[in-house]
Amino acid sequence: MSTYSAEEIAVVAASRMIRNGETVFVGVGKPVIATLLAKLTHAPDITMVFETGIIRDTACELPRLLDTLGTQDGATMLAGAEDVNALAASGRIDLGILGAGQVDRFGNMNSVAAGDYHRPVLRWPGGGGANDIGTLCRRTVVLLDQNVRRLCERVDFVTVPGYLDGTDGARERAGLLSSGPAAIVTDLAVFGFHEGHAEVHSVHPEVGLERLAAATGWDIGSPQATTTDVPTAAELDVLHRVIDPDHIVLPEPRRVAL
Repeated sequence: MSTYSAEEIAVVAASRMIRNGETVFVGVGKPVIATLLAKLTHAPDITMVFETGIIRDTACELPRLLDTLGTQDGATMLAGAEDVNALAASGRIDLGILGAGQVDRFGNMNSVAAGDYHRPVLRWPGGGGANDIGTLCRRTVVLLDQNVRRLCERVDFVTVPGYLDGTDGARERAGLLSSGPAAIVTDLAVFGFHEGHAEVHSVHPEVGLERLAAATGWDIGSPQATTTDVPTAAELDVLHRVIDPDHIVLPEPRRVAL
């Protein structure tokens, strides 16, 4: 019997959004795992770009941070942040894949603080290069664990602009170059975007719309959603035997049967 965890189905769903041959701007944590999984399975010809300027066309060991000897060793190029951001600004990076503390229904991301900025209830590590990735890459995918505070009606602070207020042409009026967020992937579901608003695309098995609605900070309505495809045994093997055998990012999974 094959099994999977909520974290694994989210990482695999995000990984499958990476198309072979694309150039991918990679955020720290689970986005790295999703990108390495794509590289080692269905998308061997992707190029990975890290915000510190590392460019790779080969896989690397899973880094605890983005600028490490492991990510540098065997790299195609060791450039700088300005160089890789210039590549994105010129339209040469297809996909940015990010984590976030909060995401709202318009795809705006918050990686700074929850609550009042000066007296927050929670402070995250900060945006780093996330704004550059979300603003300049052709499309972006954000990957996070979901609850009603993290997937909210409006973020408490905009680290990365999505579709701003969700009105037609909001990104263009703000001078943003990319097409904007393409998907939100959580441990419960996958959301796509239509006319600047997040919509449920698929719900993970065993979750159900009632549970999803309770964990979402806006009214999801009654979507005609599909069921997310579960991880294959081969994908799970690569995740835990090759990419993260020591559970640096993915915890030792609490399994549920397919």
